[in-house]
Amino acid sequence: MWTSGALRRRRVSDHDARDGDRRRDGVAERIRKKLATERLPAGRITLSLGVSAFPIHGDAPDQLIAEADAALYLAKRAGGDRVVAAARPKVPAS
Repeated sequence: MWTSGALRRRRVSDHDARDGDRRRDGVAERIRKKLATERLPAGRITLSLGVSAFPIHGDAPDQLIAEADAALYLAKRAGGDRVVAAARPKVPAS
């Protein structure tokens, strides 16, 4: 996987990618849990989230949105009120 910056390109290791996945999923899960504990006039609200990450799941906005959308539908089909990460890493073009 490659990440590009304004001044450099660097290889993202598998370890870095997994660490990023855990942090991203952790943030989404904290948001979901916080919302579940809120007392709202409408009652309890649940949240289903699909998440994707650059450049692991795509290197263009449309790809990232499509991957997150697919993960969201998996979360809903699994019963909702959960976080699901995009399933498959994309292979970067050389």
